[in-house]
Amino acid sequence: QIASGHILAVCVRFLVHSVVFIAVLYAFGAITSPLAVLQIFSATLGGLAMGLPIMAYISTLREEKGHAAIIQRFIMMPLFLFSGTFYPLTNLPAALQVIGWISPIWHANELGRVLAFGQPTPLWLTALHAGYLLAVVVISWRLVQRIFIRRLGYEEWRGRTPGAKADAKRQARVDAKETAAGAYRRAEGVPPVG
Repeated sequence: QIASGHILAVCVRFLVHSVVFIAVLYAFGAITSPLAVLQIFSATLGGLAMGLPIMAYISTLREEKGHAAIIQRFIMMPLFLFSGTFYPLTNLPAALQVIGWISPIWHANELGRVLAFGQPTPLWLTALHAGYLLAVVVISWRLVQRIFIRRLGYEEWRGRTPGAKADAKRQARVDAKETAAGAYRRAEGVPPVG
């Protein structure tokens, strides 16, 4: 519930930003397709498809030691640059086009262009873009939920229960104190407690 609540809150932010963006496009006459209003949902889906895998990874970390900055510099920026955002993907060498094909940004861009501007695209390819984004969102959402469940201690985490090691250390200290106290009592001739 915590994971889903956080994700739904982010969805609301994505939806609000998308509505503002579409309103600006309409205000300036930049939209040529009546389906442009659906771009609100495709943009939200694209944002979730990028954000949820990152959320799943960051959720596994015990300490954030610059991981977010590394993701921003070495994953987000290359995906953004090589996903056909500023120019068609076909302008890139074939080896770099693969980055675009696996990037949710490219699929969201293409879906947005179809919806907002009526970009000529076969229906099967439009369905593929939407299906890819939806698949990434669903799989990542479930993964985030599983990680949160494990991190909150409702299930074992990599073969161990969260907090079990600290509990064992704490219990060992208590047992050592009781053993020492028992030895002291025996040495002093004090009857055992309990």
